[in-house]
Amino acid sequence: MKKRQFECKDCGHAWEETFGTGRPEGCPSCNSVNIYRTDSGPRRLGQCKGGPSGRGSDKLKKADNKDLPKSEG
Repeated sequence: MKKRQFECKDCGHAWEETFGTGRPEGCPSCNSVNIYRTDSGPRRLGQCKGGPSGRGSDKLKKADNKDLPKSEG
């Protein structure tokens, strides 16, 4: 099973958590909340700039629409 890697900025303790367990409330060693992920983490669609739902998505829609045939109505 894949795991997420965390590190405490206060004491330097590193540990792993299983995906789907939520963000840890604090460091298991010193209980500090000053923790961060050391792995890159999963990439989610639309989370990065310029992606399908990020900046520039309206430009993509306009470019796509100009190539479609006009509907008669």
